[in-house]
Amino acid sequence: MHTTRFHVVLSAAITVLLAGALSATAQKVTKDIAYTTDASGTQAGDLYQPVGPGPFPVILYLHGGSWRSGNKDNFAKLAPDLAAQGYAGFAVNYDLHPHAWPLAFEETESAIRFLRAHAAEYHLDPDRIVVTGTSAGGQLAALAALTPKGADTRVVAAIELNGVYDLHGSYGVIKRYLGVSCGDQPPVCDAASPISQVHAGAPPFFMGHGTSDHVVPYAAAQAFTAALRQAGDTVVPFDANGGPHMYWEKKTFYADNLAAVLKFLSQVVPSGVAGSGPAE
Repeated sequence: MHTTRFHVVLSAAITVLLAGALSATAQKVTKDIAYTTDASGTQAGDLYQPVGPGPFPVILYLHGGSWRSGNKDNFAKLAPDLAAQGYAGFAVNYDLHPHAWPLAFEETESAIRFLRAHAAEYHLDPDRIVVTGTSAGGQLAALAALTPKGADTRVVAAIELNGVYDLHGSYGVIKRYLGVSCGDQPPVCDAASPISQVHAGAPPFFMGHGTSDHVVPYAAAQAFTAALRQAGDTVVPFDANGGPHMYWEKKTFYADNLAAVLKFLSQVVPSGVAGSGPAE
């Protein structure tokens, strides 16, 4: 009798666990969707759709790589994990040629417009678009949040993962990206620097950064966070203690960062999916 009862309880528990695992991993991935064609050619992205009727909040993902390398696969783990929690994702490529500014940013805006224009087709909520960027992509994401050209490029939140916020330095990679030196053309550097575009009324920012980042110093993230707070904007920091550049990809920090991102998202754009955390 006790043995039978044990097996019934165990079977029920396994059923619940399997149902949770299936709901946490069920999604559709559509590769290489063209979202714009411009002077650099056709740019495409990968769409991660939660299974269900939606409409789902959607996250635009912008990869890192110093504006000269990298691609949409940068988010091949994070995008599915967030899609498993009800957040659709669109991870895109953008122009990486020398002097990609401002074209790379214009492509970012085009990606936001694409998501809004195709929201019904892909079961997305056009009023719940979030932008996420890492490293160089963080610069594009922050600018998208701070300088929308109109309602069609507006986002409701930004998730920054060791982003770049100040392009006034004399680094060669920045000159390659902008096509000018800041000493010669300060207005160009101002326009491309998120820290120069901070204003009151910006959408909420999640600010993740490794305290031991030697590529984009932690102090740069602190300065940007301070500027946002000074303007009265909402900022949620996540400090990866001892974390390097691209800390969020590392096993040591991935789960904690994901949990913090999900908590932030649940507050600004709830997905309607119960629970939060990575798929096991």
